[in-house]
Amino acid sequence: MEGFIDSLTPPLSASIGFRAKFLLNAATTAPLQIKEIPNKEDITWTQEMMPLLYCIIPDYRFLRSENLLVLIKVSNQENISPNEIIIGQAEISLETLIRNKGTKTPFKSDVFLYGKQFGKLTGIYYLMNLN
Repeated sequence: MEGFIDSLTPPLSASIGFRAKFLLNAATTAPLQIKEIPNKEDITWTQEMMPLLYCIIPDYRFLRSENLLVLIKVSNQENISPNEIIIGQAEISLETLIRNKGTKTPFKSDVFLYGKQFGKLTGIYYLMNLN
């Protein structure tokens, strides 16, 4: 799989999907249009592109041991379509978020493709009231 990401032909539409059993619904970012393949560290979604994630379980003790599955997807279309390809996935632990509830909390997670690490996912998340 080495070189797989570099073999994708721009223009691409990329998005990040979020999944977890504690979410009301799966959610996806707004598509990011990529005209040329940048260095992996240069792919950035803005706060405005990120969806709100709604938790259906208000039990902090339960959530502390949970993870959020993150899927990085691309399509050769202008918008993400059924022809999208998952090019990486990561998990974000909620433990630090629950411990720091009420404050913006940085996270960092390895991104994997077919079991091999190929990058890092970093950002900031914030826990709003669960009630």
